[in-house]
Amino acid sequence: MKKFWIMAMAAVLLCGCARQVETAETVADLWEAPALAAPREIRLELPGEALECAMESDTGRLYLGSSYDVEVQTLSGGDLDATIRSLTGFSREEITLIQTRAEYPQRWEFAWACAGERGERIGRGVIIDDGTYHYCLCALQDADVTDCQIVWSEVCNSFALS
Repeated sequence: MKKFWIMAMAAVLLCGCARQVETAETVADLWEAPALAAPREIRLELPGEALECAMESDTGRLYLGSSYDVEVQTLSGGDLDATIRSLTGFSREEITLIQTRAEYPQRWEFAWACAGERGERIGRGVIIDDGTYHYCLCALQDADVTDCQIVWSEVCNSFALS
């Protein structure tokens, strides 16, 4: 009976023992950046007037019209302030930024005025943020043009990701 109690006590004391999983961390000599997802395709309906693609690169396109130009580009995401500054020249505090879509992907719209080579220019922009990239649309038009047939709200509303 004494042996039975000793065995029962040993079993009770040993049932809480388990093998601990050890985690190991390795250190490499070179830092390897994680692979980024490929940028998504941009869908945009440009005005019916004859637009010429003046410049094209891996990250964007520039279209020139008679009194306006449209720029579509893909920038690395993360810093919305830097993206706004690179598009407009203004900081986030200097322009009114309206978030029009809070769910994924996020969408911001804004407008600004600036000086151009031929006088005042009016700009309108859209940024779509998918978490990895900022997909940007900027349209600049001369302020003194009154006969432009383009409805910029339709152009900006057609700007989306495929």
